[in-house]
Amino acid sequence: MNSKIYNFIYNCLFPGYPIHDVHSKPKIFRREVFDSLKLTAKDWFLDAEMLIQCRRYGYRIKQFPTLFKPAAYRKSFVKFDTVFEFFVNLTRARYREFFVDVDSFKHKRNKMNKNLFFPEENEIKR
Repeated sequence: MNSKIYNFIYNCLFPGYPIHDVHSKPKIFRREVFDSLKLTAKDWFLDAEMLIQCRRYGYRIKQFPTLFKPAAYRKSFVKFDTVFEFFVNLTRARYREFFVDVDSFKHKRNKMNKNLFFPEENEIKR
């Protein structure tokens, strides 16, 4: 239940980029995309930080459904105070989004994509 609350809060604070489960694994990136992320989190917030930055820079995300069978012998590891900590981290991240220079990064990303997928005429080997 706590993870549902967390995912709901994430999608409210970062709309337009719906994520079914922020902490779902695995997360697979192209090397160029991963290298462009400025990750600082050292805890469970790392998953959300990756998605927030991918959203910020306009990277596409593909989600695949994952089925987890609930463990009948134990409860979730995610406690309410952890959800509160996530909420605080998400709120800070949302606040920081207002001060990010996205345009300079998008220019860099577009140049990177151009070099990766659309080589200049003089770069094409004949």
